[in-house]
Parts: sequence; C-alpha cells; structure tokens
Amino acid sequence: MWFSLILLSFSTIITTSIGFSNSSDKAHCPPPEEVKPCTCSDSGEVSALCTGIHDESAIINVFSKHSNWNIHAVHFDRCILDYIPSAIVNYGNIEKLNVSSSTLSSLFDEPPTKTPKITIYLYDVKFSRGIEWELLANSSISGLGTFNVDIRHFGKDFKEYMPEVVKHLWFEDSKTVRITHQAFQRMINLEILTLTGGSLKHISRDMFPRPWNIKFLNLSRQKFTSLPKDLFEDLPELTMFSIMKNHLTTIDVDIFTKSGASYFLHDNPIYCNCDIKWITTSGKESSKVFFGKCADPDSFKGKSLNTLTEEDFNFCQ
Repeated sequence: MWFSLILLSFSTIITTSIGFSNSSDKAHCPPPEEVKPCTCSDSGEVSALCTGIHDESAIINVFSKHSNWNIHAVHFDRCILDYIPSAIVNYGNIEKLNVSSSTLSSLFDEPPTKTPKITIYLYDVKFSRGIEWELLANSSISGLGTFNVDIRHFGKDFKEYMPEVVKHLWFEDSKTVRITHQAFQRMINLEILTLTGGSLKHISRDMFPRPWNIKFLNLSRQKFTSLPKDLFEDLPELTMFSIMKNHLTTIDVDIFTKSGASYFLHDNPIYCNCDIKWITTSGKESSKVFFGKCADPDSFKGKSLNTLTEEDFNFCQ
C-alpha cells in the first residue's frame, strides 16, 4: 500500500514537473513573441517549455530579456546543446529544472552562481562527457532525479561534490555497476534514495552516513543475492525498503530485525523454509511487514509473505 503511494506520488511529481497546460497565456507570462523559441504557460505556476533548441544563445536571450520573470519551472525537451546556461537558475523563483529526450555535452556551462533550492529532473538525457558532479558543488539543490541516464559508477567526484543538503535522489535505470567507498556518507539530510536498474551485486553500510535519517531506500532491479548484516543499523527513520526484482533467496533474521520498516521483496526467488519462520512469530518481529511471494518449494509457491502463519511451519523443529 505504502509503496504504491510512493510510486503514485513520484509519478505525479514527474507529470506535473514536465507537463504544460494548453490554456492561453495569462498575465504572469510575457507576450508569446518575446519568449520564442520557448513558450510560457500559467496553470497555477508559471512554466517555460523550450523544445528543439540547438543554440544556447537563444536560451540566454529569452531569459535575459525578462530578468524579473516570476517563473517556477523550466523544461527543455528534444534539445541538442553543449550545456544549459547556468544563469537561468538565477531568474524568478525557479523550483524545477527539467530536461528530457535531449543530448548535452554537459549539464551546465559552469556551476551556478546563485543556488536556489531547486529540483533537477533528467529524463532520457545523453551526456557526451557524463554527468560532471563538480558543476553541482556548493549548490543547495533539494533533489536530483535521473531516468534512463547512464551513471555506471558513483565515484570520488560524486562523493566530493554532491551537496550534503540534498534531500531526494532518484537514479532510475542508471545501469550502475559500482559505488565507491563512502559515496553517500556526506548526505546526512537525504530522505529518499532510489537506485534502480543496474548491475550492482554488493553494497556496504559504510557507503552511507551513520546514523542516517533516510526514510525510503529503493535498490530494486539490481543483482543482489544477499545483503550485509549491518545494512539496517542506525536507520531510525527508515519506513520503506524496496529490493524488488533481485536474487534474494531468504529473509535473514540477523538483517531484517534491525529496523521497523516495511520491506518490498517482490520478484525475488524466496525459498520459504524453516529459515524464514521467524517472520510469523510473535513479539518484536511481528511488527515487520514483508511484501512479496514465495518462489519455492512447490507447496509454498505463490503464497504471500505477509499471509504466512506459524502453522505453515509446523514441520520445523
């Protein structure tokens, strides 16, 4: 239930962030001819949509003419550019910067001189030089979401330059294969971390702060066969942990009793034998909620984890 709400909420964020009203321009938008090749709409918040642009100077021209433009969101779609001019984040009250189906050499030409609390969404963006994390250094972005953007390695540059004030990070279908030691340790304010659609086989607790007030952690669609014993230590605020579509075969009592979170284990080959009987017992463990199904043995196949009872394991010693 909670996980469905997270997905719905996140879908809503993306839709509203990059969606534009077809209604006519209102008073908060400049005359249409003055914002070409972009368009402006005002459907509760003022947004600019810039489509098919190949010239950075055209972007600078639009925004420099309207330095007092009270704009909240900017969306670049199907553009081929060397970079997004960093100066545009200085205009108005920009809260969202969206780039979709575009090709960039670099995200910005230089680190923004003004650092508002914006959220950046990158959907299906190709970077010829990869994401240069130093361009986000000293910024106060509240969130970064990448979707179908290759980030093979979260290395030393990510560790050093990703702002510690960031609260939300989504890396979906990132094709990540490796995370460097202590990569996320500076991000003490992080509340949501999604890292899905890669080939990660190993993760360690020292990649993250200790203690850490993360609320939602999603490591779905990776290659995990097991988790470290201390993964859930010092996570007092963790509410949901998702590791769907991995290769876990059991639910280890030494791991999953260290947090009061709900666990989403769908599409893992869970073998429902005596080793997981503990999830049905009374006491502290009964507060844990597990979502997913047994894959084996045949007598348990297809049974929902959260419907298993002690009676199902009467055969255990």
